[in-house]
Amino acid sequence: MLFVDGPFVDARDLNLIDGEFNTVAAAEGIVVDGSSDSVIYHSTLAAGSEFTGKIQNFSGYLVGVGVNSNHLAAVLNILSTAINRPRALLNQITVKEPNVTRSAFIRWVRYYCLHDFYRNLYFRRVKEERFALKMGLYGAEREKHFRTLINNGFPVVLSPMSCPGAIWDYGAGVWNTSNVTTVAGGSDSGNSYDVSITWCNLPTWQSTYNQNGGESGPSLVVNQAVAANQQLQINIGSLNPPTGLIQPAIGTAQGIYSPQQATHWNLYVGTTGQSRYLQNVSPIPIATTSYTCVGPPSLIGFIQNQGQPAQYDFTMMNVLFRG
Repeated sequence: MLFVDGPFVDARDLNLIDGEFNTVAAAEGIVVDGSSDSVIYHSTLAAGSEFTGKIQNFSGYLVGVGVNSNHLAAVLNILSTAINRPRALLNQITVKEPNVTRSAFIRWVRYYCLHDFYRNLYFRRVKEERFALKMGLYGAEREKHFRTLINNGFPVVLSPMSCPGAIWDYGAGVWNTSNVTTVAGGSDSGNSYDVSITWCNLPTWQSTYNQNGGESGPSLVVNQAVAANQQLQINIGSLNPPTGLIQPAIGTAQGIYSPQQATHWNLYVGTTGQSRYLQNVSPIPIATTSYTCVGPPSLIGFIQNQGQPAQYDFTMMNVLFRG
């Protein structure tokens, strides 16, 4: 899962760290997740802005991640003034991936959100000293975990592919409950299912067990009730699959990179709250915008994972670049 796929921290994560988080949020009437107006949503974006600010590189016209510097200079040097460019973009940062031990980035963001939450509470209730203590505690934890992130390096995908309907990726399209419906047919006895899809690039993707960085993270999970003798139908017409090109509206404002093109897509279904399993025998071509399950969904086989693993851990040097 990439940073731009959408909110990757939720209230459950924060309540595991701070056992009274949900109780306090409910008592204070604070929307903490599930909305673009929520505390976690805004704090996560703030963390992203702070992170990119900390990895700036004083450079020439453009910085291309994974591009040979001599090649870049020969092709793109237009003799412009030197400017700041991030060493990597947020759509290249993995926050969740199959390797669950690589978690320094998401752990830092969780403490960032907790600090912001109690900072806002303290200024609402200045006499509540416990909020001030928690703000200070999580502020210190945030800095500690950022140092851990620096020491480990931040995880980067050189050829990223954001998930279907990625919330923070420009022009990704929309994925919601309207994309998942039911039609007559099949032999389902009636159940409720979680549905998610991924983008896939062939020939990079070779098999379910050798995805080779060629499958995106999962879309948001859509829950759909299926009545008896009905079957699931999925339509991706509202989505804009990654083309492999930088969006014209963004251009080279933040640097250059090599996004991956989506050539196919995969469908994953599971019973509500459980693991989701691959439904299609082979990846579905992008031109096929509708897919209908044949009978009840399969609940065995390959389980959906978090998508692209990081290819590199980039280190951050605390140095001052001089002209």
